Amino acid sequence: SLSGVAAGGALLAACGSTPTPQVVEKVVTQQVEKVVTQLVAGTPQIIKETVAVEKVVTATPPPPAPKGKVELQFWGPDPPEDFKGTLDKWNQAHPDMPATYVFTPNVSSVGTNPKFLAATLGGNPPDIFKHDGSSFSTSVVLNAFMELDDLAQRDGITSSLYWAPFWPKVVWDNKLYGLPLDTDARCLYWNTTMFDHAGFKDAPKTLQETDAMADKLTTGDKTSGYKVLGFVPWIGNWFLPGWGWIFGATMYDGNTHKSLLNAPEMVEALKWEATYADKYGIEEISSFSKSIAGETTDPFTTSNMAMEVNGNWMLANFKKYAPDLKYGMAPCPGLPGKEPLTWSGGFVAGMPRGGKHVPEAWELLKYLAGEEAQLDFCELTAHLPTNVKAADTFIKSHPEQDLFVKLLPTTRIEPVFPEWAQAWDLLIAAEQDVFYGRKTPQQALDDCNAKVQAAIDARLSGA
Repeated sequence: SLSGVAAGGALLAACGSTPTPQVVEKVVTQQVEKVVTQLVAGTPQIIKETVAVEKVVTATPPPPAPKGKVELQFWGPDPPEDFKGTLDKWNQAHPDMPATYVFTPNVSSVGTNPKFLAATLGGNPPDIFKHDGSSFSTSVVLNAFMELDDLAQRDGITSSLYWAPFWPKVVWDNKLYGLPLDTDARCLYWNTTMFDHAGFKDAPKTLQETDAMADKLTTGDKTSGYKVLGFVPWIGNWFLPGWGWIFGATMYDGNTHKSLLNAPEMVEALKWEATYADKYGIEEISSFSKSIAGETTDPFTTSNMAMEVNGNWMLANFKKYAPDLKYGMAPCPGLPGKEPLTWSGGFVAGMPRGGKHVPEAWELLKYLAGEEAQLDFCELTAHLPTNVKAADTFIKSHPEQDLFVKLLPTTRIEPVFPEWAQAWDLLIAAEQDVFYGRKTPQQALDDCNAKVQAAIDARLSGA
């Protein structure tokens, strides 16, 4: 039948890779002559009748319109040169959806970024945003990022691709909102020249050993000032949360939504930190730090600190600013009988809610979080990959990072809850209150915990 022919033609057109003729059924009206056997005055009368006939016509559909060029915007807090090579590769491989990086600096140590939030919540978001992992959940609960579970499930993007500690950073309320990017880790650096002069052969393994060695390695005093400090817990990049983990603290219970910043282990950690403020003088330590400030004049880099807990990024700084520095590396000292640990910060990336190019942005996000892009970025910045395959490849060409990579599978990460940014600032303030004698460790942490818990309760109640 004609309808069967038409359907078959349409099917062929749909399956072909190039446009093929389509059979279209069309009814046309034609004038035809018909002889009528009727005599009029003995003569046959020929009359014209209008009849409907079906006629098959074919037509070739026009070629599809060429796909439009989609220009993606990728915002982040890193200097633009850190992503130039990565995005050059992407743009060369994807000329139909090139990406431009826009430098969008954070305004706090925990990644607060008001420019990003204003743009996104105002309905004009970038396609991708690189976010500090420690405060990512804060932006998620503000509805700044879209859920990615369906896309990730479709494309086989799972937690198994990344070191286990980092996946929780991109999950909130059992939903996926981003992918892990780069991270870091921390260790104890020690000046081997100073250790040799003091008769020490190896780094301390416990806090008690650290205290004793710091005393012997210090030159100067409260009265005359310090030329070298053996160790100060808050100089470097470890902070009170890190010492809390050393003492066994848990700072947040996600099941009960309870802040635990004043847990006994946190109080003990702050008490131990305060012994250094008391022994060496907080004003004198502050003056010492101010006299040696900045990336190029970190006190360990300038040989004014015998031991310092700091991040893996310092390796690049030593090479650049102190190529003759002799140093060793070891896990951060801890409590007797406890396994060594480190903690990691780092960054994640997500797709802001309201983005106009979701399919293309997802492809870019997968690329940025994948093995090749993470390797390129970490080679340039001395950060660490969170992608397992990238980390395995990275360590082969960077054996100096071996200690950090070995600690990654069990590294601690900052608690994932939206009020953590506030908690961090309050913990730093609590340290200062204790060091300057304004509060006891218990009082300072009780006050800190009460403020954070009030903020949690307000969020849960919808206030």
